Amino acid sequence: MLPRVLAMVCVLFILCVAVKTAAGGSYTPDFRREGFHFQFLLSAAAADLDSDARDELILAGRNYVDREVCAEILGWEAGSLVLEWRSPNLLEPESSLLALPLHRPDGSDLVLLTRSRYRIFRRLGEGYAQIVEGPMPFPPEEGTNADLDGDGTDELILSATLRNTKSGREKNLRVLSFSDGAFFPFISSDPVGNVRSMAAGDLDQDGRAEVVVELGVATKPGEFQIFRLAEGSLRRLAAQKVPLQGAAYGLAIGRRFSETKTSLFAASLAGRIVCFSWAEKGFVAVGPQLSFRGSPVSLAAGDLDGDGREELILVNNPATLLIFVSKEEISP
Repeated sequence: MLPRVLAMVCVLFILCVAVKTAAGGSYTPDFRREGFHFQFLLSAAAADLDSDARDELILAGRNYVDREVCAEILGWEAGSLVLEWRSPNLLEPESSLLALPLHRPDGSDLVLLTRSRYRIFRRLGEGYAQIVEGPMPFPPEEGTNADLDGDGTDELILSATLRNTKSGREKNLRVLSFSDGAFFPFISSDPVGNVRSMAAGDLDQDGRAEVVVELGVATKPGEFQIFRLAEGSLRRLAAQKVPLQGAAYGLAIGRRFSETKTSLFAASLAGRIVCFSWAEKGFVAVGPQLSFRGSPVSLAAGDLDGDGREELILVNNPATLLIFVSKEEISP
C-alpha cells in the first residue's frame, strides 16, 4: 500500500466530477472535503460503530512531516463530517495502517492493523477505548472484512507479499478469525498475483460473503478474481478481465440505490466509478457510471445519514474525499 501512496505524491489534483444517469436513479456528488488532519489518506471504510442506525466514516492516514500514522472516526452532522475520535499515533518503521470494522452479533468494533500489531477499539460511553491488542502474524497490505462462514462475526481478509517479481509483487490472501478475544490465522490461499484492491460482501444473498480482488501489473488494466470459503479453503469461483481502463485501486460492495441486492463498485485510474452486478458467469456492468479526475486510493459504501440509502465515499490523494449520494426515492 505504502509504495502506491508515495507514487501518488506527484499527482496534481483538481477534482471535477461529472455524473451520468443510470436506469432507475442517479448518484450526484453531494459533498467534497479537503484539508484533513492527514497529508495522505490511506483507506476509507464505513460502519455503524455506535449502534445509532447511521454509519460512521473510518479514515486511516499519514502525516510525514509530523511522523504520524493514525485513524479517525467521523460522523455526519448537519450536512458535514464531524470528527468523533482520533486514534493514538501508531507509527512504526516502514509504517502502514489498515482501519477496518469488525461486525459481531451484538455490535461493531474498529480494528487497526499495522505491520506488526493489531488493536481493537470499541465504543464505550462517549468515546472509544482499546479492548484488545496483539501481534500480527504477518505484515498486511490490502484488506477487507466480511462474515465468510456465516457465524455472525466478521473475518479479516488480508493480502500479504510472498515474493517480489519483475512484474510486481506475488501475493496471497490470508484470513484471520476472531475468537476468545484474539485474532488467529484461519486459512490462506494459493498465490494469486499482485493484489491492488479488494472488497467482500454477500453477492449471492446466501448469508455468506464472497471476496473480490483486483489483480494487475503496474497501473495497467487488471483482472477480477472472486473467492468463497468452501470446505475449509478459499475457493476461486471465477476470474474475468476488468472492463475498465487503468488499475482499479478502489473496490466497494454495497447496495445500489435503495435495492437490497448488493453490487460491486470499482474506481479506476481512468477516472471512472462503475457499478457491477454479480451474475452466474461473472460481473456485468449496470451503472451508474461516475466520472472524476484524480487518483483513487479507496472506495467505501455506507449509510452515513441514516436515510436507508448507501452513499459512495471516494478517497483521492493527497487528501481529498468525495461523497456521492443516491437521489432515488425510497419505495414505501
